[in-house]
Amino acid sequence: MDNAPHTSPADFYLHRDDCAQGLGDRLLTDAEARRTLAAPDTVLPCPVCRPDTVLRRVS
Repeated sequence: MDNAPHTSPADFYLHRDDCAQGLGDRLLTDAEARRTLAAPDTVLPCPVCRPDTVLRRVS
């Protein structure tokens, strides 16, 4: 059995502000969130709250 820690392909998930999965207290503007999601090797949208769908619909 593999005892190595399981990591996501990204270092962080980006959450909507009402997501129970999010633990941070730093809120991004829509423009900051779009730029952040443009670097998928660092940040991925949360698979629970899917902020990318909201940001796409608003733009």
